[in-house]
Amino acid sequence: SILRIRAAHIDDMQPAVFIEKPHRPSGIITDVIVWNDDHLENITYSGNTGDSDKTARAYEIYCEDADADGALEIPLPNAPLGANFVSEGQEIPGISWYGCSREKYTLKAYTFRLSGEKWNVSLPLDWQNRCIAVYHKQGTVNVSTFYGRKEDAISEEIFSIIAVNGENREKNM
Repeated sequence: SILRIRAAHIDDMQPAVFIEKPHRPSGIITDVIVWNDDHLENITYSGNTGDSDKTARAYEIYCEDADADGALEIPLPNAPLGANFVSEGQEIPGISWYGCSREKYTLKAYTFRLSGEKWNVSLPLDWQNRCIAVYHKQGTVNVSTFYGRKEDAISEEIFSIIAVNGENREKNM
């Protein structure tokens, strides 16, 4: 089955069709089809695995133009850092957005998002794997805190996003 088909462009502004389909229980995989001389070519397909496995992700995040350059990027969530970093709350994985061409994948944007809270944060590319975001509830207040990371430990708190939900919204502000 197919979740979404979009006509768009890849990094070199070559027209392409992005086909997003279900992948293992709740994820998505993306095929990127381009016209190559006299035939169509899936530039994300791997002959070794028989799939576009480099585009597979365990989350339902669709391709989008994350850096506003006119080409779609493929979202690949970073691996969670785990219990060594997060003792309380839930880690929010960073998302690395890759532009693609027939030759390579290029990091184009680095974001965090929490769909239930409807926020999205873009960070500088060189912050990839240098910060961690942790989500936790405090009553009717939801807090997402961003921390710097050095080697195998969390360093300083950088900033927090606070979302107030429910009937007590006015009282909590």
